Amino acid sequence: MKSYIRKALPFYVFALSVLGLLLIPSFYDTAIAQPDCGVTICKSAPQLPPADSEGELVFFPFTEIRGQSVFEFTLAANSRCTGAGLDTGQSNEIIEEPFEGWELVDIDCEGDPGIVVTLIEDGVSAHCQSQGFTICTFTNRRVPAVPTMSEWGMMAAAGGLALIGVFFAVRRKRRAQAV
Repeated sequence: MKSYIRKALPFYVFALSVLGLLLIPSFYDTAIAQPDCGVTICKSAPQLPPADSEGELVFFPFTEIRGQSVFEFTLAANSRCTGAGLDTGQSNEIIEEPFEGWELVDIDCEGDPGIVVTLIEDGVSAHCQSQGFTICTFTNRRVPAVPTMSEWGMMAAAGGLALIGVFFAVRRKRRAQAV
């Protein structure tokens, strides 16, 4: 039985090698196909210091809408950019989702005339008309925190108002007795 396996093994290796060589051109064609347009998204937050490590990065949430497909991704501020490819006639929308403590203040897009970029609410819409490339930078700034009263603060305020009410009630009663 071992001699049969030793005789058949070279045939199987040869057959798999030939099959691999036949399939390489089809993989090569799909891997080389490049989209006509490129849209790169960068995130800027000037108030953040440069991050010394990956753990110090602040990630902002984004949504990409392409046709009926919706993709969610995050992008680190003041770090690497990310990109999407579009074929001629395709469009996509890239929207920055609200992030607590930050406000979107500007979107700046620069690129080739082959891509028509339109500003929409909290994002951009890109339409590929011919070959081209564009870079859009979303800039955010910190929103100052609005202080709110905690439960203890509300109780202290209620107690203070109660003391003021008692003070004026006693004062009024003394005036009424004096007259």
